[in-house]
Amino acid sequence: MEQQTRPTAVSLSNIAKGSAVEIFDHNMKKVLENIKDPNTSAKAARSITLKVDFKPYPDRSGAEIAVSVASRMAPVSSVNSTVFVGVNEGEYTAYSYDVRQQELPLETPALAVVKSA
Repeated sequence: MEQQTRPTAVSLSNIAKGSAVEIFDHNMKKVLENIKDPNTSAKAARSITLKVDFKPYPDRSGAEIAVSVASRMAPVSSVNSTVFVGVNEGEYTAYSYDVRQQELPLETPALAVVKSA
């Protein structure tokens, strides 16, 4: 007599041939990288949403399944700076310092040697 194998019930671990877990794991790595990124907020929440859509057959004997994962990461923090606008050869140009101010000479003064008596 042939031994029949029981069909395996669908679960999260085997739905879509295991791809649900695979794409979740892929997004989990991305979330962990985002958490460790020093350019993102440590307080911002991250999320992973696993979505399974079922489209029933017309006779309702089964359904097509579509598995998708969406993740929400913390955005990269903005960096503030200052720029000064000047004119160079008739064209507006941005500078990282105010070119109207004179630069101070950064010469190191000679040290005076004082002898004790």
